[in-house]
Amino acid sequence: MNLRSGLIVKSKKGFTLIEVLAVLVILSILITFSVVSVSKIKKRQEIENRINVIRSILTAARAYEADNPSVTDSSGVPVSTLLSKGYVDFDTKKYGEFTTTTVKWNSYNDSKTKREFYVNLKLLKDDTDVSDCGLETDQTDSESGKKLCRKDSCSGGKCNGWDINGKAVNSNPTGAQVTDLYNKD
Repeated sequence: MNLRSGLIVKSKKGFTLIEVLAVLVILSILITFSVVSVSKIKKRQEIENRINVIRSILTAARAYEADNPSVTDSSGVPVSTLLSKGYVDFDTKKYGEFTTTTVKWNSYNDSKTKREFYVNLKLLKDDTDVSDCGLETDQTDSESGKKLCRKDSCSGGKCNGWDINGKAVNSNPTGAQVTDLYNKD
């Protein structure tokens, strides 16, 4: 500050404390929103990855069963066998818990064409039998778009399950209902 003719004149060099604090508050709010957004995006991506790995395992089991007709639905095939024989490939460090389970399948009316492959895997926190919704069989329009189904929700050709984004698709009002995977903690 300079003194001229008895008046105090303010120097125009730099920012006031209030201006600096206002900028810091705005930046902290923006950073908070971006961290929350990135966290949600990462969680959704993890759900999509898990769904894709499970779908790959179920598809690999279909191929294995087609190549090895002596394997019965009651014995199934271990995921470790699918890995070792090259039917499926996924990051076993990230999804190691998947390697210790067995894929089984149901045949409907003893028909080889109508089969539902299922496996007990952990999508997020709950262990549940998830199936491929019989995707290689006759799927109705209401069933299309689903990537995984909750096995105990199926009746009358309709199942409740999830699309690729983990969004719930409840097309069977009498079966066990499912919720969006990304809303779970």
